[in-house]
Amino acid sequence: MLILVFVWTFALAPSPAPAQADVRLDLRVFDGATEVSRHVRVAVYPAGRHERPVATAVARPTIPGLLVPPGDYDVQVVWEQAQGASRLLWASHLAVLRYPDEGGRHLEVLNFDPSYGALEVTVGGGGRGSLWQAILRPSGGDPRAAPHLPVAGEGYVLFVVPGGRYDLEVDFNGDAPRRRTLAALEVPAGRTRLTVVR
Repeated sequence: MLILVFVWTFALAPSPAPAQADVRLDLRVFDGATEVSRHVRVAVYPAGRHERPVATAVARPTIPGLLVPPGDYDVQVVWEQAQGASRLLWASHLAVLRYPDEGGRHLEVLNFDPSYGALEVTVGGGGRGSLWQAILRPSGGDPRAAPHLPVAGEGYVLFVVPGGRYDLEVDFNGDAPRRRTLAALEVPAGRTRLTVVR
């Protein structure tokens, strides 16, 4: 008696990785320490491919949050100035990802003055929900010198300063007031740095 055994072999195709949800890209535009966001229009392109933008916006009076898939992007900024003149700025290879401390949004500060950078400050952990204020001073400078004051944002404060090292002081004004100091933070020229204070 002859018994035939048929064996079927097949490979299961790996299931595709779940697509990551879009990230809300917030853009703010400065010329040195002066915000010019209300006077610009922006176009966001996949990095290195400028045929068709994935998002565009005109500030009214601020640039609305743009929903984009996580990835690397190039951003074109056109600043409409008086008498019909305009200035153009390109920011290349901005990594827009779902970072854990950003809650589904990502801030990029673009500056027509390449010597300036930006420091985005948020509070996390036990500081979240409490009243707080922050100031920034050049690292190792005279503590009596006038500090850099922040620009308000949605759940953050922003310092737009020349690239360099700075000391950050955050005062929490709750039931148990306290101060947190971070020394010698690097604010890179031409970039936005996020610092979460706990």
